[in-house]
Amino acid sequence: KQWYQRRVRVMGQIRKANTDIIALQEVETDKFYNQFRPLLEAHDYEGTFCPKSRSKTLGSEEERKRVDGCAIFFKKNKFSLAKEKYIDYSMLAIANSEGADDMINRVQTKENIGICCCLDIKEPTQGARHSKLIILNTHINWDPEYSDVKLIQNIMFMNEVDAFVKEIKGSYNIPMVVCGDFNSTPDSAVIEFLLKSQISTEH
Repeated sequence: KQWYQRRVRVMGQIRKANTDIIALQEVETDKFYNQFRPLLEAHDYEGTFCPKSRSKTLGSEEERKRVDGCAIFFKKNKFSLAKEKYIDYSMLAIANSEGADDMINRVQTKENIGICCCLDIKEPTQGARHSKLIILNTHINWDPEYSDVKLIQNIMFMNEVDAFVKEIKGSYNIPMVVCGDFNSTPDSAVIEFLLKSQISTEH
């Protein structure tokens, strides 16, 4: 009953806003496929979803249904999905762990994720410089005791975004919308790196 009431309020806010793009975090797999997607498809949205990495290793379907992840929805009459990429920080930590035990002991154990989407704009406005739009969505680790992990995940995120953009033909200066739950304060190293691609020694 509690989730039903919350879902009604959330969907009411989404429909009222009527935005072209929606980015959500902590959406359970079952809720995405059986609630959010069909409800939003009825309002002309298309969506993509990336669950956390443990969904690949859990034994039962019931357990996998409860794994949460990130979702991006967009208006189908305005955009079409040209390219997407799922980011798994746990797998990236393993791939970059040689000679760095902390990458395994601290970063790899945190199963956060992200999504990159490149959308084609169906009817660009007259004189528009671009016919594409990049949407990013991520969920960074929550624990304040793992501020180093938050920063490393954010660096991984930006590196993966950079690689994603370079794969897109004519990608120079494509507009980009960054969404997510960064679990960080405005004065944190995470936000400083996100804005400046560097961090001060004060952190």
